[in-house]
Amino acid sequence: MHDGLFLLNKPAGVSSRGYGIELKRKFGLKKVGHAGTLDLEATGLLLVLSGRALKLQNYLLDGSKVYSGNILLGVSSDTDDVHGNCIATIDAEHKLKQIVQDEVLEKIKQKFSPSYNQRPSLVSSKKINGVSSRILVQQGITPELKENFVQLEFEELDFKNFNELFYKVRVSKGFYVRALARDIGELLGVGGVAQTINRDEVNPYKLDEAVNLDKFESQENVTIEDLGASYKPLNQLSSLMPYQRVMLIDQAEIGAFRSGNKAILDVIKARKVEDENPEIFYSIVDCSENFLGMVSIEDNIPSFKFVF
Repeated sequence: MHDGLFLLNKPAGVSSRGYGIELKRKFGLKKVGHAGTLDLEATGLLLVLSGRALKLQNYLLDGSKVYSGNILLGVSSDTDDVHGNCIATIDAEHKLKQIVQDEVLEKIKQKFSPSYNQRPSLVSSKKINGVSSRILVQQGITPELKENFVQLEFEELDFKNFNELFYKVRVSKGFYVRALARDIGELLGVGGVAQTINRDEVNPYKLDEAVNLDKFESQENVTIEDLGASYKPLNQLSSLMPYQRVMLIDQAEIGAFRSGNKAILDVIKARKVEDENPEIFYSIVDCSENFLGMVSIEDNIPSFKFVF
């Protein structure tokens, strides 16, 4: 059984779940799940886990993410992207061409970077009592979504023309690109929607390592080995998790960890790297760098999240 992480380059027009199922069928995997949903029309890096690696699903997304694409100005929609129902339009070119573009870009950066309180899009995966906002809207319910504190760094931001902005942003967990497009449009007084969204990175994983499954469409008898670097076996994932690693050096320590012995706290304390922002989660490895599991420490109490 292939327990591990698959880095996929999702095309537009297929759901994240559907693309994971396509991977499952193509390579004969028993159980898969994705970490971090991409919208149906969004493209780019999709993380899919299989087997025992599914335990990592909630932890892979703690790192920063990078998105790039275009924002269309002068339009507002009920989904905050070009695929929704148009609510309003305005002649953005007429309004914005009277303003110095560099001043507009600086205004956007000062407003939203390095952080701001963001209201998620109504048609999003944001959950209310366990149900996504998208599903509630489909049921005719308009949920009240609270603002989230998010962090944002503009790696690139420039006008393609008076109606379009190109963006490349590094963002924190819980960030919605469509909401940023809406908020930029509101700031400029013209409305805005996400035209394209591409995920370039989920730290530390990058899109250039990912594979598009279309590559194997006409091939028969493909194997996991054909995926190359886009497949990361479970025992190698500790070095690719956004947490500090702690190495256990003998079988006694490994046994204590696997049995849930709280004495392992002293081992972690002795070997972790101290810094100004102490870690909560730790990846536990053996001397061969094999991933053994994860533990969190809060109020000096260890909590064993999972053990392999």
